[in-house]
Amino acid sequence: MALADSLLKMGAIVVRYKLLAIILLSFTSGCGTPPSQTRGACTPLTSQSPLKIEDGSETTEYPSVVLIMSGPRVGSVAKCTGTIVGHNTVLTAAHCIKGTADSVYVMQTLSLRGAEHNRALASSISPKAIISHGPFSVSPTNADISKLPEDLVVLLFADNSFQQRDVIVPSLHGRTRPENFSDTIMVGFGKSSAGDTSDTSIKREGFGFYLVEDAFGPGLVFSFDRQLDPQTLAPVGSKQYSQTQQGDSGGPLFFKRENQLEIVGVTSAGGTSSDGLTSRSLFVDLHSQKTLDLLERASEQGAHFTEPSEFREPSAFASPGGPATSCFY
Repeated sequence: MALADSLLKMGAIVVRYKLLAIILLSFTSGCGTPPSQTRGACTPLTSQSPLKIEDGSETTEYPSVVLIMSGPRVGSVAKCTGTIVGHNTVLTAAHCIKGTADSVYVMQTLSLRGAEHNRALASSISPKAIISHGPFSVSPTNADISKLPEDLVVLLFADNSFQQRDVIVPSLHGRTRPENFSDTIMVGFGKSSAGDTSDTSIKREGFGFYLVEDAFGPGLVFSFDRQLDPQTLAPVGSKQYSQTQQGDSGGPLFFKRENQLEIVGVTSAGGTSSDGLTSRSLFVDLHSQKTLDLLERASEQGAHFTEPSEFREPSAFASPGGPATSCFY
């Protein structure tokens, strides 16, 4: 996707380090034929897929991180990432959702390549309800940063749809936000770059840091591809952190606290500086009051959020339809 080059402004706020070109990170692809509804044979691969989360690495961990497809089975399909946060609850980005609940397909899977998507889709489940702030619509190539704090939905499923109890939403349990510049983990099924046209969904993890800075944009968490000076917030040093790409939208920004995995942000967008040398990833802040209001409303409608006392380490990953095969790497 070509990056637009327009100046970001938040009212009269002048940021100390200006970055441009905020783009949404869902991956929309044209599908020539509808995905198969049966589990067919998989096509073996002879080469590795390129990186997805930029500078990340493929992972078989994080079973609570799921692949989401949304839209008609023929035509434009948004491919995104989500996180299981309770036995009937998944968090993802609002801009990932195309249509009603029955056109959203959630897949618990490892990395997928080519025709393997058909098998996973045949084992997908759809939510019974979508709980959001309301209609969400922004330009995918030049997003209005002031709207991004509402780029979050709660997908509500039948009770006990998921067994995972390995992700905590810390803001719901009185836990404070991480300190700025704390280490974080980002996970997603996204593309390797704007030019990546491979038919793959590789679950990758990357590493960043946590930064909440109202001058950059209230209601958001930021991570840059290099260190920032704590005083001026200007970039220093060479690139050393991962960045999100298309398809990572809706995925988690994790923070580890006392051996528990906390989700502190949901991937919304990415941006680059006017000189093209510095990139940042933007996440919906799960500690913001706007987000808390949405999560509490979802809880009133039956959404379950894993309690710290319920937390348990993830068990071995089980691919849809049975044990892992050569189709699931």
